[in-house]
Amino acid sequence: MKRTLTIILSMLLVWSCKTKADNIDFVLYYNGDIITMDGDSPIYAEALVESNGKIVYVGTIENAKKQYPTASKKDLQGKTLLPGFTDGHSHMAIGMQNIAFAQLSSPPVGDITSIDDIVKALKENQTKNNIPEGEWVRGWGYDQDFLAEKRHPTKEDLDKAFPNNPVFIHHVSGHMAVINSYALKLLNIDESVPDPEGGRYVRKEGGNEPTGLVQGNAVKKLLFELPKADQETKIQNFKAIQEYYASHGITTAQDGFTELEFIDFVQEMDSLGLVEMDIVTLVGYPFMEKLFTEYDVNYKEYNGHLKIAGIKIIADGSPQGKTAAMSEPYLTDVPGCSHECKGLPYLTKAQLIGLMQGAYANNAQLFVHGNGDATIDLILDSHKEAEANLQKDLSDRRTVVIHSQFMRPEQLDRYATEGFVPSFFTNHTYYWGDVHLENMGEERANFISPMKSAYEKGVKFENHTDYMVTPHDQLFTVWTAVNRVSRNGNIIGPDERVSPYIALKSITDWGAYMNFEEDIKGTLTVGKYADMVVLSDNPLKVNPMDIKNIEVQETIKEGKVIYKK
Repeated sequence: MKRTLTIILSMLLVWSCKTKADNIDFVLYYNGDIITMDGDSPIYAEALVESNGKIVYVGTIENAKKQYPTASKKDLQGKTLLPGFTDGHSHMAIGMQNIAFAQLSSPPVGDITSIDDIVKALKENQTKNNIPEGEWVRGWGYDQDFLAEKRHPTKEDLDKAFPNNPVFIHHVSGHMAVINSYALKLLNIDESVPDPEGGRYVRKEGGNEPTGLVQGNAVKKLLFELPKADQETKIQNFKAIQEYYASHGITTAQDGFTELEFIDFVQEMDSLGLVEMDIVTLVGYPFMEKLFTEYDVNYKEYNGHLKIAGIKIIADGSPQGKTAAMSEPYLTDVPGCSHECKGLPYLTKAQLIGLMQGAYANNAQLFVHGNGDATIDLILDSHKEAEANLQKDLSDRRTVVIHSQFMRPEQLDRYATEGFVPSFFTNHTYYWGDVHLENMGEERANFISPMKSAYEKGVKFENHTDYMVTPHDQLFTVWTAVNRVSRNGNIIGPDERVSPYIALKSITDWGAYMNFEEDIKGTLTVGKYADMVVLSDNPLKVNPMDIKNIEVQETIKEGKVIYKK
């Protein structure tokens, strides 16, 4: 059990030291907007006292001073104190390795606006990192929708600059990539190689020659072939990625498709005292059998700062890449498809039932990536069949459908019945809202990440950034949930906007609920961990359009400051 001794000592502290604390350190936070996030509407406290990593008092400043006269004082100076943010879904391990790669994002995240810009960034990265001939040159984050050419790069685009290096550039969605001719040859991908199940090597029109564009499970297959960083580089990148997460107020991070070697790495880092936040890992389904047979896991408990929460299954692709599996076709052309293009399911129903049943039988929580409504149908139906096969009521498992973007209203009713938790992705309304209007039409686009409807049906939900798909800015994510404004200023689904308080609940209280951690995190409540974030302004009081401009001043994990602006 996580830090059992600390919990026992903290309980004794609360019971026996109500009026005097001569030998124990206490910190009293006051003079700010302390929002507990406990309840259906905002509750403010005048003071909060922390000791030994736990919250021991929440209430008036007068009583705090009486009960804890020796406490050191932390004057918030009018700033806002909230529970630390729970990362609802991101890819920490990918973020670690991508630090070294060429950054290929378009504005406002980066400055890439053309295929020539991509090639230039790759060349600069090769020079910066002294990558010799024959070694991989890699980049992350290109988006064809925001390139001047309005298309994916091809192998020929990359071959001109890199005739003697394998090149891999990852699409911003994570579900597509482009490789050059050198890489195709190195990986033995040619006209004779069939597409993998749930994946596609896009071919030139009228033949079988690969263009270099790779989709779906074919990308996952390639990633396993690419070289990994050495240990020294991994440690430095791990320190950097934690600092980045902490700078956005995150005290509980997630790795959303975990390889077992990352679990071993984090455990090693924790033993060296280098892990500063809790890390929740979702083991990728290709590794689940090894996890079940070789690891001793209690899925609801931490080992130090690491928790193996359960199994991650990827059931379809991305809507902006037009590989999310839909019940109705996309309205625009889809690469690699010529008729009735409804996306790319990654798994058959039989495969998904088998995976879900295996996870449930081993008491693992399930996290299933589902973007399109056809995939969400598949997830719900497969869940029911697994439940019938196991002869168990699984409604208490809090199965998470990650993204849950292009749903139909009646699917939310099924979520409520089955106890599903959607982890929404409202950042899409800003980054790709205009793209979805074009690709999906107004009706489908406006129901993306339907938070308001979920709230009205009593469905608790999380909200996430899917970092590195979008930057890991939690307050920007709150801003998108509240405003749903696109790059071009369109409001994507005005009826699905939620209040700032509900948007904050999704990354605090309900984030903890998603992880079965509501008893120890998520609200500023006596007995819970002192995981907190100090903000420059109060998201509940500023103009809703200004929420994204609020800055994280401090991030506090179990009473320890892990980030200070």
